[in-house]
Parts: sequence; structure tokens; C-alpha cells
Amino acid sequence: MPHCAAFGCNFQSKGNKSSDVSLHSFPSDKKRRKEWEDACGRIQLPKDPRLCSRHFSPDAFEAFSRPQLKPNAVPSIFPHKEYRDKCSFLA
Repeated sequence: MPHCAAFGCNFQSKGNKSSDVSLHSFPSDKKRRKEWEDACGRIQLPKDPRLCSRHFSPDAFEAFSRPQLKPNAVPSIFPHKEYRDKCSFLA
């Protein structure tokens, strides 16, 4: 069952067919895949990692009936990173 690989995200495709959230496979291009891996912040990823649309800004999508990422889209929304950054600022 496909699920989001982002740390702390519990979105999975099962039971969410009517959801506006979509799953997107990591790019096969090595450079772009590395960008996604770095943004995601995970050390170990599943065999076929995916990220849900909640980790992309609205401008990362093409204006089609189904959400489709732009070819150069990179995930940028990760609440766990915002929390970590706030904690390091307070230290």
C-alpha cells in the first residue's frame, strides 16, 4: 500500500481515494532524486518512495484536472523541519 515517505507524515492511499491529496513517486533522474531526498530529510527510504502533495507548494503543480507536478518541482513543506529549525534558534 503506497504511503508518504516524509518523516512524521501518515498519509497513505488506502482509504483516501476521495481525498484531494495525491502521491508522487521520486524522480528517476539522479540529480532531481537527490534534491527530493535532501528535502525529505530521511536517511533510509522505502524501495519505491513517494511523497504526498502536502509537501509541495501550490505553484509546484500544473493546472490540470488531476494534480500533476511540474518537471522541476522539489518538495519544500515539512513540518518536522520547521520545528527543528525553531528549536535550534532557541538554543
